[in-house]
Amino acid sequence: MRISRALRLKAKLGYSQRIPMFGCACVGFQQVPTYFCAPLINNVHMNRYETVFIMTPVLSAEQVAETVSKFRAFVTDKGGKIVHEDAWGLRKLAYPIQKKSTGFYHLMEFEADPSVILPFETEFRRDERIIRFLSTKMDKHHIAYAEGRRDKSNRQEAAPAEAEGTAEA
Repeated sequence: MRISRALRLKAKLGYSQRIPMFGCACVGFQQVPTYFCAPLINNVHMNRYETVFIMTPVLSAEQVAETVSKFRAFVTDKGGKIVHEDAWGLRKLAYPIQKKSTGFYHLMEFEADPSVILPFETEFRRDERIIRFLSTKMDKHHIAYAEGRRDKSNRQEAAPAEAEGTAEA
């Protein structure tokens, strides 16, 4: 298999320096198209991430909203885009953390450059209102599952509203 000089140069570059492009690798006498990495959006590699974080239960509703908006603003200021958010509310923890048995859960799904994740998680560690957090990079199967879960919950929320509308008529 013979690969063109430009494609070999692209392959030698580090992951963060790779430029997405279609190339052709020669296999015998056939030109086979290849693709090196995810597409660029505004000249930045955008991956989709999901973060769930737990806030302390002693916070008021305003403080919870302020904390969530802080992290939402952090992502958008760094060039990311919020895809979906879901406030799960006050829930019981599986085990005590910092002598607390409950916490406010919040899920945030966003697209961002991979270099944003480390400072994003550093902000979680610095904020004393956050008990725990977990950030995961979403692959195509995870994205499809999350979208299906959102659609399912939207249908369940819409069904009681439609039932009320038919009951009134």
